[in-house]
Amino acid sequence: MIKTLIYESGAVREGKPEEIAKPGVIGWVNFENPSEQELAQAAGLSKLEVQELRDNLGRTQGAVTKNYEQYTLLVFRSALRGEREAYTQPFVILISKKQKDFITLHRYPSTSMERIRNYLPQRLASIFAKGPTMLLYVLLDEFIESYRVALAAVEDVVEEVEEAVITGTSRDVVLKQVLAIKKALVFYRKDLAANREMISSIEKEYAENLDRGLLSKFRLHYADLAALYDSVSIYHDVLSTVIEVHLSIVSNNLNQTMKKMTSWGAIILVPSLIAGIYGMNFAHLPLSDSITGFWILLGLMAGSVLGLVRYFKKRDWI
Repeated sequence: MIKTLIYESGAVREGKPEEIAKPGVIGWVNFENPSEQELAQAAGLSKLEVQELRDNLGRTQGAVTKNYEQYTLLVFRSALRGEREAYTQPFVILISKKQKDFITLHRYPSTSMERIRNYLPQRLASIFAKGPTMLLYVLLDEFIESYRVALAAVEDVVEEVEEAVITGTSRDVVLKQVLAIKKALVFYRKDLAANREMISSIEKEYAENLDRGLLSKFRLHYADLAALYDSVSIYHDVLSTVIEVHLSIVSNNLNQTMKKMTSWGAIILVPSLIAGIYGMNFAHLPLSDSITGFWILLGLMAGSVLGLVRYFKKRDWI
């Protein structure tokens, strides 16, 4: 799917991709989940090879900065969140040498793009008027916001997991939840670090075709990404602690069960021992000739049981 925004005569309107070649206009062409035909169209606009664009849209493509003859290519890993998992996607950004064309490509729908399109017309026009470098700054700002939203959702899940561990509810799924979140956080931390380096390369003017007067603004993005990276590390450590607490609770519950089983086994052992001794086929046993011997042995068994129950209850074993 292709969407094009054209800034002309102080206003932003929807247009066609080929209009970005018109003099006096600034155009933004966005390719969402591009087909092979649309990839070829994007390659024609950017003067790049189709395979180059396809490779940079690959699932494993990290954040990078590349300079070509006509365009500067930037790849930023943006955060997405599905119904069951958190993940990221590569977002390809192309800025022309003449600083009038802005081309983006991505595989999955982006809420960041939708938020920018929903800006008030005056705000959107003022951004376009400052050129593609300002568009890049705003787009990256929205991407960083997407990480904040994703991490807020992760924080909610972390709190649910902590509550489940403390209250002892749904422990059968706690470990699976924790491992799934930790996996997502590992990817977030890796991509945030790569994005931070990409922002650093912009600040150091490694990326050509950008407005040098606006590069200092990207320092704020670097600081935001560093803060998000620290937050991810904190959540990762918290989840590691949750796993340790969960395993400690499981181990403690097992110990409690073993103590109860051992206690009841000891309680049953004494009367079983007495009954076993008097069940042996000897002619003469103590109290065997007594009329009250049977009742004495029953009393002895009952007394041993009551004594052991009292002892183990005092030690909180049963």
